[in-house]
Amino acid sequence: MYEYVSATHLLDKLSTVDYMHYGNIELPWEKYVTECDIAVTENPTHWDHNVQTADKTKTWNKDYQLILDQMDIYRQAGYVETNTRAWKTTMTQPKITFPWETDIVSQLPIDHAVATPTLQQPGNIMPMHVDNFVYLKQKAGSEANIVRFLIFMKDWQDGHVLQVGESWLSHWKQGDVYVWHPTVRHVAINAGFTDKWTCNVTGVLH
Repeated sequence: MYEYVSATHLLDKLSTVDYMHYGNIELPWEKYVTECDIAVTENPTHWDHNVQTADKTKTWNKDYQLILDQMDIYRQAGYVETNTRAWKTTMTQPKITFPWETDIVSQLPIDHAVATPTLQQPGNIMPMHVDNFVYLKQKAGSEANIVRFLIFMKDWQDGHVLQVGESWLSHWKQGDVYVWHPTVRHVAINAGFTDKWTCNVTGVLH
């Protein structure tokens, strides 16, 4: 794993690259994926997509309004519900929490951590975006050093790819951990024939 020094040191390093391979976490990922697959079947309300239409009768805070504005851009570009779907443990409250999430979080230098196992099925894309961290900002403050670590729960397979900044990311190994600067745009694609399972871990750097 990367030798963590401080929030400033890591963020400065991330500002010079599109992304960083932070290391690899060895855990029983096959078991975790099996449990997640069961959770998908038992919790269909945790499916969502990235082209929701805002309720114009409501007043949204600034950060959430940015998300809604981005969804408008996606719709105008031609994205639809059926090609932007994802299943996440945080999609509906209360969050689905697995006991092994603490084994993942304990190996990362963050507080207020939220682990989010995420399924992206074939034929779906998370369009280009920059993470807003809306909910964690409400908890930790807008000035907090919030980052998101991305952990691949399965080995790379054909058609699974991310673009981070101007770089392409593929051929990862199960348990690989990646991180990029919070201001870097990125996109996640499953143009293959198998499910892509990842686990986002978002938190405030120590």
